[in-house]
Amino acid sequence: MALAVQAQYRVRRREGLESPCSLALVSICASGERKTTVDRKTTKAFHEFQSDQLQEYKKQRTEYSAAKLIWELGNGRVWQGTDRG
Repeated sequence: MALAVQAQYRVRRREGLESPCSLALVSICASGERKTTVDRKTTKAFHEFQSDQLQEYKKQRTEYSAAKLIWELGNGRVWQGTDRG
């Protein structure tokens, strides 16, 4: 739950001291009791969402860069070499 709301809410502990909402948990289990397996299963949706968002960002960044270059070329903002005379 805390991971889902961390970016949405901030906690003010005292005036001038704010931080994201967060929750820290410690699992105390013996070796072989599937700690990593449980962690992977419980955070899988978050990792998938993060990966999807990264792919969308890369796509939009490429589109933006191309549009910006086209705009700069059309407005004489891109110079060849170092002579900007």
